Amino acid sequence: MRPERVLIFRHASLGDTIVTLPAFYLLKKVFSDAERRLLGAAPISGIFTPAAAILENSGLVHGFM
Repeated sequence: MRPERVLIFRHASLGDTIVTLPAFYLLKKVFSDAERRLLGAAPISGIFTPAAAILENSGLVHGFM
């Protein structure tokens, strides 16, 4: 039985998100039928760029929390 939803936890900066892009592509391949959502921390006073800036509209995740 395949999961219907996958929650991906990322608490990292822009560079960390870029380095882990291959993992996001693998998650999309393995869980292609599942809803994939990214759980991450909100940027602190604009210091950090959120992962959503890279992943939004990429098709790798369906939404952010």
